[in-house]
Amino acid sequence: MKTKTQIIPDLDMTVLEAFNLARANSMYLISDGLHIIIAPHIPAGWREIPIRVKQDAYQKDMPCVA
Repeated sequence: MKTKTQIIPDLDMTVLEAFNLARANSMYLISDGLHIIIAPHIPAGWREIPIRVKQDAYQKDMPCVA
């Protein structure tokens, strides 16, 4: 059985690209306050980086409401 190891994102990678890479590998994008890595679990002292992608009204095909 193959175990997953951590992935260190490239320096030129955006946070959204790193998040998508983590999700594609069923892993977490985590940080300890200094480092950001992609790992299969969240160790003590680390936190998952929450990502929320907002869609514009134009993307949802809905009229804009003021």
